[in-house]
Order: sequence, then structure tokens, then C-alpha cells
Amino acid sequence: PIIIIGADPASKHLDHPGGQVTAILGLIGYLGKTNMPYRILDTTQSSFPAPTIKSRIGRGLTRTVDLLKQLTSSRPRGVLIFTGEGFSMVERGIQALLCRLFGVPAIMCLRSGYIITDAQSSALLRTLYRFVLGLPSQVVVQGGNWIAQLKELGFKTTHYQIVPNWPAEDPENIYRVRTVPADQPVRFIFVGWLTERKGINELIAAYDLIADGEKVNEWSPRYGKKVDVKGWVDASALPEIYEQHDVLVLPSYAEGFPNVLIESMARAMPVIATPVGGIPDSLEDGVNGWLVPVRDARSLAGAMRKYIEDRDVLKEHSENAFETVKQKHNMNNN
Repeated sequence: PIIIIGADPASKHLDHPGGQVTAILGLIGYLGKTNMPYRILDTTQSSFPAPTIKSRIGRGLTRTVDLLKQLTSSRPRGVLIFTGEGFSMVERGIQALLCRLFGVPAIMCLRSGYIITDAQSSALLRTLYRFVLGLPSQVVVQGGNWIAQLKELGFKTTHYQIVPNWPAEDPENIYRVRTVPADQPVRFIFVGWLTERKGINELIAAYDLIADGEKVNEWSPRYGKKVDVKGWVDASALPEIYEQHDVLVLPSYAEGFPNVLIESMARAMPVIATPVGGIPDSLEDGVNGWLVPVRDARSLAGAMRKYIEDRDVLKEHSENAFETVKQKHNMNNN
């Protein structure tokens, strides 16, 4: 079998799923088509509140022992390891080392943009990450921008492979070119955790700049008629919410490659986002959306205003967004 160390979509711990779940769902679908058996060593956890160190160490040890049993008993064809930054990288490094000792190919998939920001800000973490990423047979990243940034930091990337994210649904079945009449408002949507690292403060400040005097001063449903805060939304409800909006806004400080980018572009929604992680590999400034600097509310507001003032550009970017997904994010091609 193939061993997957990552977020199990069927996990009882799936209180706050992230993009990794969507990626593994696509992978499971592919393995099903090829009749390849697999087993998942679940890494899901609730992020709000964050788990204790004791809890993380305990679950990490359980997964590592479970992997060791699999390596000694069933000789898996390979191990696919999904990892984020920090403690996650340490645990996955130990697991990649075990695979190497037993001669089992391991592929490590980098999922968090904070791997890069950690390496940029800390010499200790940079050294740790370089060592860990030298252990697996291959390292998978979500775009060429990842490789360029890691090369700049001194990482050896000869065994790195680019594998773009896939949409969970067939784009041909869900896309709709966004045309907004001049007498109708452009409806912007943010999908993600309401945290500082997702750029929510800049989004609020940008709204203040374009909202004709209606101010937003706190994260609450009391934003007036122009802003609708949904709170936590089940993934099954997202398609309908996407359909009610025209443009995705994602001003994150760091990302791996956010699945919401693909989910929205597959629906022919243009995107306004920051050039972090693998985002610039698929989002081309002035072609299928706008790229704005990190922590820059004024630039974010300016990009939003461009769509408000020019609906023809919005329609053109909408069509190009869908074409981008077809060409760059097709499971059967890449």
C-alpha cells in the first residue's frame, strides 16, 4: 500500500479543516481510479484552541510508531508525507528518516508558506529545515515560486518537484463567467480564518477606504448591510456562497498554495491576493486578478476599486481565471 501521513478527511478531529484535506481528497480519488491501496496516518487537529505541546508530542509519537510498524510488516510501496512548519517539520523529519533507513521511498509535500518565512527569519530553523528536506527521496512544492525562494535561502532543490493543486470539482461543471452590470455592486468574498496572518486587518482597512464612510472597527457581524460575516462555514455550503460573489480577496502574509484560490478561479472568479508562496505561479497580475504587496491596505483597496470602476476588466479576468485552472490545475495533466 501507499502510506499517507496527512489530514484524514474522515477524521473525528476535523473541527477546522484546511487546504490539506482538499488535496488529500483529490489524491484519494486518484488512487481509487488506479486501484492502488492506501492507508492514512491522520494528522488533523483542532487549531482553535491550539493543542498543547504534550498532546502534539503524544499524537506525533503514536503516528511515528504506527509508521514503524508499517515499515517492518507490510513494506509499503512509498510514503507520502504532508508537512507544515515548526513541530510538524520535526516530526515529519523523523518519519522521513525512518523511511530512508528502511529503504522505502518517501515524498514530502510542503504545505505551509511559513516554512519559507521561518527559514528567512531564523538561522536555526533554516539549518533544521535544510536537514529535514534532504531526507526524503523527493520534495513536492506547489509552484516554481517556492523553489526560487528556497534556492535563495541556500536549499538544495535538485530533488524538488512541482505539483500544482487540483480543484475538488470539475471546473467545466461549475464555472460561470462573472458579468456585473454597472448598476449592481461588485461582491467581494474572503474565505479563510479570521486571523492576522490571513491579512484580515488589511482587508478591513481596505474596506474602510472604499466604503463611502461606512466604517468597520471590529470583527463582528455588526458591519452593516454591506458586509456579511458568515462565521465558520461547512465546506458543503461554500459552493453556494461562491456563486453569490464575484471576486475573491486573499491578502495573506504567507501561504503554501491556498485551495480557495483554485476553488474560486475554477468558478471563473478573479482573485486579488498577495504574491506569497505559490500564488504568483497561477495568479498573473492584470491577467486573471491583481497581486498586491503584503500588509498594504491602500494597494488592496486600489485593486478592489479597479473592479468596481471597470466591469469589462472584471469579466476579462474572470474568463482568464477559468482558463488558468484548466491549463495549470488539471489532475490528469499535472
